[in-house]
Amino acid sequence: MKGHFTMSSKEADRIPVIERLLTGEIKAKHAARELNLSVRQIRRLKKRYKREGAAGLVHKSRGRASNHKIPSGEIDRAIEIIREKCWDFGPTLALEKLKKYHGVEKVNSTLQDRLVKELRLLGISDMKTANAYLPEFIKEFNSKFAVCPKEKQKAYRPLLPSDNLRKILVKRFTRTLSKNLEISYKNIRYQIKTDRPTYAMRHARVIVTEDRFGKVRIYYKGKELKYKVLLKRPKAEIVDAKNLNPKVDEIKLRKEYQAVLINKLKKPKWKPAANHPWRQSRTFLFGR
Repeated sequence: MKGHFTMSSKEADRIPVIERLLTGEIKAKHAARELNLSVRQIRRLKKRYKREGAAGLVHKSRGRASNHKIPSGEIDRAIEIIREKCWDFGPTLALEKLKKYHGVEKVNSTLQDRLVKELRLLGISDMKTANAYLPEFIKEFNSKFAVCPKEKQKAYRPLLPSDNLRKILVKRFTRTLSKNLEISYKNIRYQIKTDRPTYAMRHARVIVTEDRFGKVRIYYKGKELKYKVLLKRPKAEIVDAKNLNPKVDEIKLRKEYQAVLINKLKKPKWKPAANHPWRQSRTFLFGR
């Protein structure tokens, strides 16, 4: 299903449940119990959701024409008028004449266009005066184009007990654990801390989330995992041609210095031989 589609509140409530089913957090029988459906229906919805997304949960028998669709007769009348009287007009001028003399109106994308023209006609050219005029313009615009809703019932719905905003309002990414239970995210390597045998989670696919505060969480089968940060890789620095050679020299010196430090650390500590004088016992005499 492409474009816009309408979902009932009941159909919208199925989304978080099917999401938990896909991530392995719950099983089909649990989803069926929660949505009061059969396991067979749940499996069918799961396949359609994977294939079509949220649109796959909409009942297939539903099919309504758009509320904003221009009647075909109105389109034919506008085309006929343009052919007869506005054939040499540009699109903007033709639309203005259709609105003014023939009552043919195109609401989409007219708000911004009309506002600019009204400001120009009224000689308004500064932000303060324009903001003061805006409520009057909106009132007039709504009086002409506003349409009462077909259904007055509010479309808002309360959060379900299964809705966890901490898991919903985040960026989500998929990663695969290495043999050492490590992943990389934004140049940072994370290692999972677990009491389970490491082989049980090797090459497992996990979900990495990041909230608006930058907090990173890692989930496996719907459960949050503990982790530790192993390595933060610096982001690549962009250097212009003028500073390229000095930057290369700086990197070389840094690497040479690091190599010297590594060699010092690797160099074994010197130990005297067994027959070295330092190892010979000495007798100290104390006298008066």
